[in-house]
Amino acid sequence: MPVQQERKPSLQDELRKEQIGPEVELKLAKAPQVPQVRANPRTSQQNIMVLDSSKHTEEIAKYLKPGICAFSEGREFESLSNLEKLDALVYAMRDKDYFKINYVRHQSPTVPQTVEETFTLKQGDCDELSRVYVALAKELGITNLTQCYVNFKNTETGEHEGHAALFFVDGQVLYADPGFEKAYSFDKRYGSIEEAKKDQEFLAQLAKWQGGYMGGTWIVDEIAAMKNPSALEGTYNFEMASYAITQGNWNTAKEQAQEALTKGMECSASYFLLGQSYYHLKDYSNAIFYLKKAVQMIGTDQRYYAALGDSYSRDGKHIAATEAFREQTKLQPNNFEAILDLVTELKDAGKSAIGKQRFADAVKYYGEAEKVLSDFLKNKTVTEVDKAIAKVLLPEVRQNLQDARRKISN
Repeated sequence: MPVQQERKPSLQDELRKEQIGPEVELKLAKAPQVPQVRANPRTSQQNIMVLDSSKHTEEIAKYLKPGICAFSEGREFESLSNLEKLDALVYAMRDKDYFKINYVRHQSPTVPQTVEETFTLKQGDCDELSRVYVALAKELGITNLTQCYVNFKNTETGEHEGHAALFFVDGQVLYADPGFEKAYSFDKRYGSIEEAKKDQEFLAQLAKWQGGYMGGTWIVDEIAAMKNPSALEGTYNFEMASYAITQGNWNTAKEQAQEALTKGMECSASYFLLGQSYYHLKDYSNAIFYLKKAVQMIGTDQRYYAALGDSYSRDGKHIAATEAFREQTKLQPNNFEAILDLVTELKDAGKSAIGKQRFADAVKYYGEAEKVLSDFLKNKTVTEVDKAIAKVLLPEVRQNLQDARRKISN
């Protein structure tokens, strides 16, 4: 008897890990959870990246430059480089004697706060604090700041995590997270962020910072530079798209993800969000188009292949679906859900080939399905439950294979 299954790409848990900022359980478990008190950001402020300094003139004058000097060993403000100012700003934002902006974990998915809202409430998550960080950098007169989205991969678990915590200024790079009061700088100078992205020594150091920060062993899979102010606004649209997906508002998610890309936040995570939005709108052609872009930017994220394979399947493109799921199983050989997806698509491809009297192709697809299941059953690390399901599927696949071979003989 065939095993029926419903394949749906995981959204809330997976997309949450893609949101900008180090929003992962390892750190969030230690963060305070508070009810969210919201102002109305739409009426108080049109540009979500702008801090209304006229409302905060006294506070900024009292704490900004003095705070920078305090966390620069008392040096004169004019003697500090932009990199040194940015380093000190991380700590001045959080310190109880200065801006006292607290990191909080929102209790449930919420509409992301604007810069003005976060600064006024004196609390926000990593993403929201990061935007205030950029706004205060502008108050310091630092206008040549490039913010970058970094996609890390954990080599032990295969999981990816995205941070918009890398900054490039005056030829140097700073990895800064105001939420958790971390700042690391790299001594080497570069002509551009593109040059830094090619430096293996820098990439190794960046991965090492991530490991010291989060634990585990990491590599850098992607660095996407947001080179203009509108791209920084795009980070907000990205979060809005993520929020809309958690609420099941697929059209809003699509519009916000597209806006993030239009404004310059071009990274695999943005294409992933947009592809997932089209998937839920049952526009599988567009889902495939954007998920392929995500895969092209990062070929090592199993979630992208899972979503792409499922979109191909829903669109009736079973052979293409097998290619996507095959790549996923290479990345996750012990993921039984991926194994089932691959076997299901191979069976569908075999059935389609039989209908077109392409019996040799059917033998190829059914033969691969049999091998995948047989190899899986030999794996000593799989659970007994998964083995039981595979044992139910295997006789059916073998019967399909035998029937296809008979048709060739006839």
